[in-house]
Amino acid sequence: MNILILLVGSNPLPSYIVGDYLMKKGRAEAKKALPEPGKIILVHSKDTEKFAKRVSNKLNIQPEPEYVDLNTDERNPCVIVKGIQGKLDELAKADVINTIHLNYTGGTKPMSLYGSIAVNEWIEKEKKKDKIKVILSDIDPNNHKIVLREKPDYPLDGDMLDVVKVKTDTVLDLHDMKTVHAGVQHLTIPIPEDRLMEFAYQAIIKYRNNQKQIFQIFSKIKIRGRSSQEKERSINRQIPQTDFQANFNQISTEFPSLGNFDFNQGKLPFIEFFTGKWLEDLVLNTLTKLKAATPIDEIAKGVEASYGNRKTEIDVIAIRGYKLFLFSCTTSQEIKWVKQKAFEALHRAEQLGGEHAKLIVVSLMHNRRVQGNSFTEDNNLDELKKDLAQFDAARNCRLTGIDDLQGECEGRGTFTQRLKSIIMGVE
Repeated sequence: MNILILLVGSNPLPSYIVGDYLMKKGRAEAKKALPEPGKIILVHSKDTEKFAKRVSNKLNIQPEPEYVDLNTDERNPCVIVKGIQGKLDELAKADVINTIHLNYTGGTKPMSLYGSIAVNEWIEKEKKKDKIKVILSDIDPNNHKIVLREKPDYPLDGDMLDVVKVKTDTVLDLHDMKTVHAGVQHLTIPIPEDRLMEFAYQAIIKYRNNQKQIFQIFSKIKIRGRSSQEKERSINRQIPQTDFQANFNQISTEFPSLGNFDFNQGKLPFIEFFTGKWLEDLVLNTLTKLKAATPIDEIAKGVEASYGNRKTEIDVIAIRGYKLFLFSCTTSQEIKWVKQKAFEALHRAEQLGGEHAKLIVVSLMHNRRVQGNSFTEDNNLDELKKDLAQFDAARNCRLTGIDDLQGECEGRGTFTQRLKSIIMGVE
């Protein structure tokens, strides 16, 4: 019997990744070093028991896994060692154990350390050091391989991103989060790509030249309601059709690309697009084009999820294998607001994807200080990077600004190249 021990911490994704990879068929190159488990042990605390159950359900582990419940003592060495050794005693009575594989990626530091001690002490106690092979492993977040004490790392060809694929709803479900809205792969308003790029370019130039008054035209409207129908009714109560048409005429004069918008779709999509979702659309459009040239497995915009009574929304998400790329988009140019949004999104990215996830903050901030522009002395991405670095938040966060976006709209592909480098792990 080959045993796999998975340590389930606050982020269950690593346990799912390892379990999925080791349970896959056709791993001939790794079967000897990393045998397929005949029995899986999930070690968890009281707080992470639900995550352990989610991992088991999502992987459809058969036969049913064994559980080691540390209760509230996930940092207690005696409880960790006793729990794991007691489970090994039970399994050894039922069948001959050939290998014990402990992967410590998902556990806390005490769980990892004392889990390793528990396995090695048990082997010594049972005098089976020469009969049972012990495998200790970790997932390297940089090369996306399972790292063992002795080389090579696995898989030998490619990496685990090529083998283990997850969906957004799987990630949310592993975290005991309910998918409220699965997201979409289409633009907020149905306009061709060239018109989107034209509008984005014109908007960017206005922001660059501090001519943003036009974007305040709907500032008094409060979009209320849960469903699109409720939001539409809320808008109609606040702005009569004649006033809306006058506002639209003013907008279309400055943005000809929006001149023939179909109002049969309602006011909501247009208002949301104009007040900021155009930036999310620009990200979505860029990722969609990139998907043909890079191994992106999933893209979605506007994913909504709930955890208990708390709701969260992800502006745009892309997944490569099991690696999450979360995009937080804002048209703000002020460092305090962009920083706040970055920290909020970093928390969500780390919660869902751990150290394997990347956050990309897309804003209209200038990349660096602009000569003769006093506003940009403090409000630029270079300064924001320094702030994030102070909190050790820069490691898994990438910042893109108005220069990258303008270059993209001008046909130089600057934003596309940036995203490609991030997704392929170059930066």
